Amino acid sequence: NSPKGLEATREKVWQVVRSYFRPEFLNRLDDIVLFRRLGFGELHEIIDLIVAEVNGRLRSQDILLEVTDEAKNFVLENAFDAEMGARPLRRWVEKYITTEVSRMILAQQLPPNSTVRVLVNGSQGKLAFSVKRSFVSE
Repeated sequence: NSPKGLEATREKVWQVVRSYFRPEFLNRLDDIVLFRRLGFGELHEIIDLIVAEVNGRLRSQDILLEVTDEAKNFVLENAFDAEMGARPLRRWVEKYITTEVSRMILAQQLPPNSTVRVLVNGSQGKLAFSVKRSFVSE
C-alpha cells in the first residue's frame, strides 16, 4: 500500500499489458487503474448500506430491520467472494434476509411499529429473526 509498492505494481502490470496487447491498442490507453481488495471493515459498511436501503423500503410500513454484527459476519462468511468483491453481498441479503422479511410481512407477523432483528442461531448455524413491537417511526 506504500507509494513505492503501488508504483512497482503498476509497472509490473504495464509490462504484462505490453506483452499481451499490440501497440495500436496500447496507444489508446490513458491509464491503468489498480484496485486493492476490500477490507473487513469496508465490507461491514457495505452491508450497513444494503440494510439501510432495505430499511428505506420498509419505512412506509413502519418496520425497522436490525442486523447484528454476528449476523453480518455470517453474511460475509457465506456471501463474500474475493474474485467478485462485494457484488454477491447484495444478492445474498436479498435472497436470505429481505425475502424472509417479506414472507413475515405477508404472513402478518410484522405489524406496523415492529423491529425485526436478524441474528445467528448458533446451534443451527443459520440466521434467525426476532420481532419486537416497539419501533416508533419518526
